[in-house]
Amino acid sequence: MVRKIAVLRKYALICAILSAALCSTYVLGVENVRVLDKRSGKILSDRSIKLEKTDDGAMRLRIPKSEISNDANSIEIYPDTAVASKGDAGYFIFSRGEYINFTRDNFSMTRNQSLMPVFGAKTPTETFVGIAKTLHNQYVAGAIVRNGVHQMFLRYNPKAMPGGIDEDIVIDFYTLSGDDANYSGMGRKYRDLRLKSGEIKPIRERIKTNKLLEKTWDNVLARLAPCGIMPTPQKDNVYFKEPPPIKVISSFERQKETIDALNKAGIKDLTLVLPGWQRGGFNGCCPDIFPIPEEFGGESGLRDLIKYAKAKGYPLAPNADHTCAYHCAKLWDEDYVIKKADASLREMGIFGGGRMHYICLKRSWPLFIKDQIRRTKEIGFEGPYYIDVFSARPPDECFDPKHAANKREIAAVQNEIITYARELFGSVLSEGGYDHCLQNIDFINYTSGMDYFQYELPKDRGQQPRFDGIYPLWEIVYHGIVLATPGRTTQNNVIECFFTKDIHKKDDSYNPWTPPPQGWLESEKLHNRMLRLVEWGGRPVIYDLTTATVPELRKIYEFYQPYKRLQLELMNSHSEISKGVFLTSYSDGSETVVNYTDKDFDYKGEKVGPKSYKLYNPR
Repeated sequence: MVRKIAVLRKYALICAILSAALCSTYVLGVENVRVLDKRSGKILSDRSIKLEKTDDGAMRLRIPKSEISNDANSIEIYPDTAVASKGDAGYFIFSRGEYINFTRDNFSMTRNQSLMPVFGAKTPTETFVGIAKTLHNQYVAGAIVRNGVHQMFLRYNPKAMPGGIDEDIVIDFYTLSGDDANYSGMGRKYRDLRLKSGEIKPIRERIKTNKLLEKTWDNVLARLAPCGIMPTPQKDNVYFKEPPPIKVISSFERQKETIDALNKAGIKDLTLVLPGWQRGGFNGCCPDIFPIPEEFGGESGLRDLIKYAKAKGYPLAPNADHTCAYHCAKLWDEDYVIKKADASLREMGIFGGGRMHYICLKRSWPLFIKDQIRRTKEIGFEGPYYIDVFSARPPDECFDPKHAANKREIAAVQNEIITYARELFGSVLSEGGYDHCLQNIDFINYTSGMDYFQYELPKDRGQQPRFDGIYPLWEIVYHGIVLATPGRTTQNNVIECFFTKDIHKKDDSYNPWTPPPQGWLESEKLHNRMLRLVEWGGRPVIYDLTTATVPELRKIYEFYQPYKRLQLELMNSHSEISKGVFLTSYSDGSETVVNYTDKDFDYKGEKVGPKSYKLYNPR
């Protein structure tokens, strides 16, 4: 161990010396690429690669695929200026905005999945943002600390990819200086590159040619309580062929009661999502959709509900699932299920339909998904098309020789599916912030669930958070382009269905029609969550909406009205200007100051009260 630590420190020192020697020509100097065969422990190569300067000022690392052995278990890339000592100012930051300061003695962490192909470092040597140009979501980003020496790295695993690495590894590094030398500058750089390429367009531009988006961009998003669910089976019976009876939660007729309550409460600008309306209810018999259960009211009842919502002024979006499959489905066939490298079926947890399997989109898209989207539209839905999970996970990969596909190929199919749905419905919603398909998505429910795990679960379990915090790096890139709420803890819902009363695990006592706990609307926990929405420019979302939670939605709805216009603006910067006080600025000159402290804070000659915020309009 002592020898290993000494080698690492010597390695970091050599990198720094090489960087200094070459800095007059190459800002980043040298990237050291380590190729390891972990099966035998033999190092196949250990070399330094000189970066090339691109026309737009980036320093580019390129490793030709012809130089990469598919027998190698890992390729590790260490940027030479991503090195710092304990006590140095700065941070390493990863794609969600999770960051670590240079405060550790010994530590290691990896991020196996990246919302964006972006990572960055602010060290005494340099501030840079790295952008992976190829092999998105096929690398691990991480940090290692030994004896106070902090290093950032990327790791590729050729053996885990179908067919091995099939394109060059290309990473661009941009040095940031002045006002750009921070995480806000990193986000702006990646956003500007995507905007310049034409891959993404701001909402302000899209609403000029999209009537549905023009109508819904400032809406609060509310998922109605599911029409029905099936009880989660015991682990010894998860492959049943016939589905158990459905528990009806909210029939189509009863959903109208919620719509009436919304109308009575004066909540107008609202997009509704209808979950669990398909065969088997919510996560019941996927990928089946038809026949629509008579227990809910059948297809005629669904058509009537759609017309009723439209008459009251609410766009109604169908909750679609194009991700998973269960044995109880009429469409069940192992043919379209994802195969792992050992040819076994890719499976996940146990839900209402039993054991869940992920489907291969490359095979399923022409087989049944396209027809399902068309038939869903023909029912009469006039709201956006909501595709559960699609942007909440990185693309899959499938090893089935009949329809083998890597992540890049699956991402292409995902975008083909979303594009088709957008053409039919006018707008598409999904669930999370993976950006391989965000160029075709208008709304997402939340950016990431990381905020919950970062701030609440570790404390509940007596653990220390893995990171020092989360900055809104994603929001600086995508605010004003994709409507979103920051995370699970800002999905303001009383029952907190995802983490405490998960829809898949609800027992007979679950009843979303029960009034919420007394005092919830006045609780500090809810208030702080809404302040976080302002700080990060989030659009509110509520789950499991019934007449019982309309009062909560009303409070959130009113809270949102003063700053909802910011959804059309790009987020320019975010910073902590005093302990517990955060400043966020926007492209039109607007600013928000959020004060989480117990004291007044003075900004521009005005007081921002304790545990409150103030919106500063452009002058």
